[in-house]
Amino acid sequence: CQTMALGDPYVFAWFGELEEGSDRIEPTAAAGVDSAYLEEIEISIDGDEQAQGPTASAIATGEVTIVQDIATDPDYGPWRGPAMEYGFRSSIAVPVVYRERTYGVLNVYADRPQAFDPREQRILGELGESIAYALYTLQIERQQDAQYAALERKNEQLEKFAHAVSHD
Repeated sequence: CQTMALGDPYVFAWFGELEEGSDRIEPTAAAGVDSAYLEEIEISIDGDEQAQGPTASAIATGEVTIVQDIATDPDYGPWRGPAMEYGFRSSIAVPVVYRERTYGVLNVYADRPQAFDPREQRILGELGESIAYALYTLQIERQQDAQYAALERKNEQLEKFAHAVSHD
């Protein structure tokens, strides 16, 4: 998020995950003009007004969702006031999905309308895929580390048992 938010043409970026046992999207990382924006908004994926925006849509469809003009987009209503206060004029929500598992969504904001051309949309979509693959790989590595540790413990137990049996 830090790199995206500090580079022109973006002013803010955040990553959110679906809160376990809930329908809310919880921000887990943010960078840019002011992350206080995230304290002023609520995003859910289930039926209410907060489920109509780009973040919920990106998670529901698995597709990049763009709002090219926050000031006029009818689906951006619940977040328009705070977004405009922070200088956000367009946004893109990029689903972070690998092998049908949704890890979350990357949201990027620009300070001008029409900020995300088709090439940029494609590149950000590919970035979402790369992030998802990295998260998947990290998950697999953690599982392998846990399995390796469990095997090490079992080997130690077997060695102790073998040592005890050989003395008997």
